[in-house]
Amino acid sequence: MVTYNLINKLKESGLLEECINKGVVSFNYPIWIELYDFYIHQLTIEPRKMQCISNTADKFSYSENMTRHIIKKMQT
Repeated sequence: MVTYNLINKLKESGLLEECINKGVVSFNYPIWIELYDFYIHQLTIEPRKMQCISNTADKFSYSENMTRHIIKKMQT
């Protein structure tokens, strides 16, 4: 199961917040889920992946390298 799906299952079950508070899950994941959702949406309106990464990095004020890292993390 990819990280994105696993985090969403925790969120749907209401356990994500508790896991974050206990330190089991990084506090970064909620914003990373938002970032990944935005990136996936960008892919539907922009054919170039690099532009989608740039748009996502700009929206969330991350570097493009960090944005790529987050995307890869969500897909593994």
